[in-house]
Amino acid sequence: MAASAVDQTYTTGTSTGIPAPIYTTTFDYHSYGQAAYRRRSLIPIRQSDMVVSLFPVTPHPGGAFSRSGAEVAGYGAAFVVANTGRPPEFFGRHRSLEATAELIVAHRATVLYGISGFVRRLLIHAERAKLDFSSVRMLMVSGEASSRQVMEDMRQRLLRLGSADALVINRYGSTEQGSSMVECTPGSGFHNLAPDQQPRLETLPLCMLHQLSASVRAQPSERSRHIQNPDEPRKPMT
Repeated sequence: MAASAVDQTYTTGTSTGIPAPIYTTTFDYHSYGQAAYRRRSLIPIRQSDMVVSLFPVTPHPGGAFSRSGAEVAGYGAAFVVANTGRPPEFFGRHRSLEATAELIVAHRATVLYGISGFVRRLLIHAERAKLDFSSVRMLMVSGEASSRQVMEDMRQRLLRLGSADALVINRYGSTEQGSSMVECTPGSGFHNLAPDQQPRLETLPLCMLHQLSASVRAQPSERSRHIQNPDEPRKPMT
């Protein structure tokens, strides 16, 4: 397949403070969906699921926001984008935490996918407001370190909200990687579930190789520390 079309996302942070662009081709889009389909035994999204993306719309769109749709499409599930985050100067299509909670209720969502801290805040609000989250059976959280205690806290909150399954899946990914790794069991460490589908460097365009090289050099020690010890809080990136 020719890598004809190119989309652009950005890394979540660099040592310079300037977001680094990452280029995504048509081939990459299909690869995300195929990888998702292959790892469905460990990330059990069903074709009948209603998945709500809680990733924020930011001035520089990140990989998780842009690629979550391709992943869900690989399962054939329904997909809703909540458009969370800080409202921009124009347009104003972002939803508040409260409005997002109402959206989940309205769609009878079964899977919530977003940044750990925001997902937990959403569950706390749902409990306080006595919202009907009983349709939610699974949380997929990423974007920041989550200890086993935090994961269990979210699971217990989901149970109190009426969930029958209350499955919480911890993920760790990066825009540069183009995918995410998963904890097969809580605290087991992160694993790449489709390693053979990582792009070979010799097949990438020269411009993308330069961007990848720069972003990998930016904060290697911080990345490696987080992968080895996911309980350790990450430093905020500027």
